[in-house]
Amino acid sequence: MSETFRLRNSNGQYLQIFPDGAVRGVSNPGRGATFERTPWNLAWAVDPDPEPPAASAPPSTPTGPRIKGRLRVDMSTPRPSWRDDTGPIHPLFCTCFPLMRLAKFDRPRFEVTMGELAAHFMGTRFLAAVGYWSKWGFDGRGWLSREVAPVSFTNESGSRISEWLDYEDILRQVLDAHRVRGLKAFLSNGDLQAIFTGGVGETAHHERLAHITKDYPDVVEFYETANERWQNAYLGGDVDRARMFAQAFETINPWPHVLLSAPPGDAEEAANMIAWSTSADACTIHGTRHTWVDAIRRCFNVEYETRRHGQLKQAMIQGEPTGPGRDVYQPTNDPDQLFGIYAMHKMCGHMSVYLNSAGIRMKEGSIAQGWGFTELGPLLAHIPDDIGTWPHLRPGHRGDAPIYATQFEDQGEGPHRVDCVHDGKRVVAMVYGGRGQWDIRSRWTLRYRVLASLGISAGSAAVVDPGGRVSSVHRADQQVRIIIGEKV
Repeated sequence: MSETFRLRNSNGQYLQIFPDGAVRGVSNPGRGATFERTPWNLAWAVDPDPEPPAASAPPSTPTGPRIKGRLRVDMSTPRPSWRDDTGPIHPLFCTCFPLMRLAKFDRPRFEVTMGELAAHFMGTRFLAAVGYWSKWGFDGRGWLSREVAPVSFTNESGSRISEWLDYEDILRQVLDAHRVRGLKAFLSNGDLQAIFTGGVGETAHHERLAHITKDYPDVVEFYETANERWQNAYLGGDVDRARMFAQAFETINPWPHVLLSAPPGDAEEAANMIAWSTSADACTIHGTRHTWVDAIRRCFNVEYETRRHGQLKQAMIQGEPTGPGRDVYQPTNDPDQLFGIYAMHKMCGHMSVYLNSAGIRMKEGSIAQGWGFTELGPLLAHIPDDIGTWPHLRPGHRGDAPIYATQFEDQGEGPHRVDCVHDGKRVVAMVYGGRGQWDIRSRWTLRYRVLASLGISAGSAAVVDPGGRVSSVHRADQQVRIIIGEKV
């Protein structure tokens, strides 16, 4: 007995019988072919031949924040800051590396995922190439069955991964899905050392992507030559070749902000950031993840120390911070800690790209999981969007900091840090880490509210005189509090 069904191999291709009698593997077959159910073909995955899909309903009206027009870097402010057509903005994107894979092999899940992203973020960061490493991750399978293949290549396990013959069409479908939802796109690349062995064909790959993305000036905001060039480019962290590839892309498509790669080694070390952002349109880093207080402190010090000394010229992108879930390297699952890390991005004027386990390989159900996916946007909205333009950064141990602690952790009891950003009238201060119990005080006559991972203090804003107590904090209560105030 026979029946109509489709057979799919491990590379995601389907067997199809053509009118000339040939049987070939194709990526997008027509209606299925007839095969006998035998032990041989039962070794293949069996997909029932579906009815033609009904026309999908248009995406619902987006509910998340949106970038109006194109993102720009304002160099006229004391620190380079992000802005769109309406003014200063804190760009908040989300990583979903396998978007192209979902669009090709799991269209219903792709549509659901795009809807979830559109509800909470301004844009996505996804990979236009990946697939070499096949033994990492919580399941030890790496990118197996998560490849994005612009050309054929051999993975870490010796398996041959076939080129996606419909690669360009899939990428356009993904970018179209961004366009209809008002989302922006951040394209990156992984595993180029294997996909283009010895670098052969890599320049053509970047040029190919430039030609495609040139049709989407309203969608593609960022293009990155490599996600982490020290481990996914054939010469390791070769900044000169990264610049060459960036130039090849920009010659064809000058619209996006073109990035080289996150720098290798110490992400926040000044020489690294400068080397990997010189000739780029922004500096993207995969910043410190552990410990969480170090992640916050080092983000602040990029602006307070490196920028203040004139060593860094470009606007900043926090491309892969820590996040929740077991696929994240050095994960952070605590809401207070995650809130503090992303809030400091905004206080410093850095763009944020949210990261969770699902966004890496989509191995664990919905992308909308782990603290921060739904919570971060509304919480960060309480911090003024123009804070990246404010000129003054002050750690709380300085005598001119508007918000301060009477003692600090290294004195026995107190917070780990109190870091302030202010413009002479308005102030935002983060109190984080520490041990014991302490008071936080103001040097200004201040009207203020307190923001934490649970939300903002309810009721009318309180007012204190200079020297007055703003907050009494016990570390067991909350590890991060943010004071948002203005001078009265």
